[in-house]
Amino acid sequence: MVLLSGSLQALATDHPPTWWGISAGQINVFRDNQLKNNLYGIELRFSPMFSLELIPSVGFQWGDAGFNYLYSDLKYPVKLNEQWYLTIGSGIGLYEESRFLDLGHTIEFRSGLELLYEFNKQQQLGLGVHHYSNSRLSSQNPGTESVTLIFLQHF
Repeated sequence: MVLLSGSLQALATDHPPTWWGISAGQINVFRDNQLKNNLYGIELRFSPMFSLELIPSVGFQWGDAGFNYLYSDLKYPVKLNEQWYLTIGSGIGLYEESRFLDLGHTIEFRSGLELLYEFNKQQQLGLGVHHYSNSRLSSQNPGTESVTLIFLQHF
C-alpha cells in the first residue's frame, strides 16, 4: 500500500495537471426526432507524455436528464498556427443511463475533435464534437454525439 501511495504521489508531482476545463453543450445533437439534452462537463488535462506528446485527461460529464459519464482519454494536439489548435482524442468511460438516453452498456468509448483558440498562454476557448459508443459490447449500441463549448485555463 505504501508503494502504491508513493507511486501516485510521485506521479502527481512529476506530472501535475496543467489545464482545467469546463464545457457546456448538447448531447444527442445529430439525432432527428430524439430528445436533445443539455450537457455539462469538467476536465483535467495533464502534461504531455512520451515523445508523441499525447495528453492524458480525466473528466466528468452530466446532463439535465440525469445521466453521468466519468472518463479518461488521450488527446493529440495539432498546432494549426500561432493561436489555433485541432485536438484529436479518444478514450473510455463509465456511463450511467438516464431516463431519456440508454446507450446500451455501462462502458462507453468517446472519440472526438476540438477546435481551440488560444487567447494567451493561459486560456483557450473552443468547440468540441464527440461520438459515444459501446463498440458492440452490448447488442444495443445506438451511440450518440455531443457538441460543446469548451473553456480551458492553465494552472
